Amino acid sequence: MIHSNTHAQLGRLIHGVADQAIRDGRRLTYDGGMLTAEDVVDIVLPSLLCLADDLARRLGFGAIGYRFEWADEPSPVFPLRAVQVQARAFVEVAPFVLETFERYLEDGHYDVTHLFAAAARTLRPDFDPAGITFADAPAGISGGRRAGDAEG
Repeated sequence: MIHSNTHAQLGRLIHGVADQAIRDGRRLTYDGGMLTAEDVVDIVLPSLLCLADDLARRLGFGAIGYRFEWADEPSPVFPLRAVQVQARAFVEVAPFVLETFERYLEDGHYDVTHLFAAAARTLRPDFDPAGITFADAPAGISGGRRAGDAEG
């Protein structure tokens, strides 16, 4: 693993943006509960990094310096880990992370479940969040069906 200040700086960036969103009256939620800025960083930073990496690659800027993997141990939240494998400057990575945060949370009505589902789909296109991490995923994330629902 690479030890870089960039990861800590990205955490502080997301904390600040999440804190400002909350102060502006946006409800950042997960599983029906409101999140603090600290919760947002703890829960979604790996997903944000995964989506930011995907965005950077699609725009031709290359990888942002992380490897993404499913956690071996069961996760009460999201089983996605981001392992830094290459040191990249904060200014090279931050714009992609910030764009990802704003786009996915706004599109998902500030429910972090949407952000995780999008990140998981970059790794596993057939990913169904209801079947892996949370049984009460909002309709629409997994094509309007939850795990165990009959196909129509």
